[in-house]
Order: sequence, then C-alpha cells, then structure tokens
Amino acid sequence: MKQQDDPLKKLFDGFDPQLDDTTRFMSRLEARLDSVEIIRSKTAASRRLYIIAAVIAAFVGFVSGVIITLLLPHIGLNMLTSSSTTVVAPAIARVIEPATALPILLIAALSLFIAVNAYSVTLYFLKLRRK
Repeated sequence: MKQQDDPLKKLFDGFDPQLDDTTRFMSRLEARLDSVEIIRSKTAASRRLYIIAAVIAAFVGFVSGVIITLLLPHIGLNMLTSSSTTVVAPAIARVIEPATALPILLIAALSLFIAVNAYSVTLYFLKLRRK
C-alpha cells in the first residue's frame, strides 16, 4: 500500500493549478447563461410560429375542403357521383363505389395542397412580421 502511494504522491507533488480570478469566471459564466437564455427564448418563439402556422393551415385546409365539397355539384364533377345499380346496401355502395371515391380523393388532394401552401405562406409572413 505504501509503494502505491509514493508514485501518486510524486505525481501530485508538482501539481499546483493556477486558479482564475473569480470575477472573470463569474462574468464568463453569466455571459454563457445569458446566451443559453437567448437561445431558449428564440427556440420558444420559433415553436410558437410553427404552431400558429400549423393551426392556420389546418383551418384553411378544413374550410377549403368544406367549400370544395359544397361546390362539387356545380363544378362539373356531378357526373362522377352517379350511382350504379348494386346489390350491396346503398350506404356501403356509395363508400366503395369508384365513381364516388374519385371526387373524395380530389377534394382531399386539393384541401391538402391548399393547406400545405397556406402553411408555407403563413410561416413566411409570420417570419417577416417577427423581423
């Protein structure tokens, strides 16, 4: 045990660390903490922007879907919704029927396209307003 202590003692005998001035250390620490706080606030602000843009895009997508659905008989797609004669129950036939699926897919695609573009435009204008 004594033999192991001697090399360690020799190793640490010459160790005399220079300690920094505490005021300089504290000022650097405070500057780093301030920069962390700035980054945290900017991250929170960016998160708020993305949430606002997502809510607006969801609302615009929903409203555009409703409007397109209401305008569907007037925009020339009413020939696609004609019902064919089937033996299956009428409610199930309307869901499965390809002539009904096409307008539904069209409405969904247009609503999604409008919502994604609304998200991009909203995010652009919110970032402009933030600067």
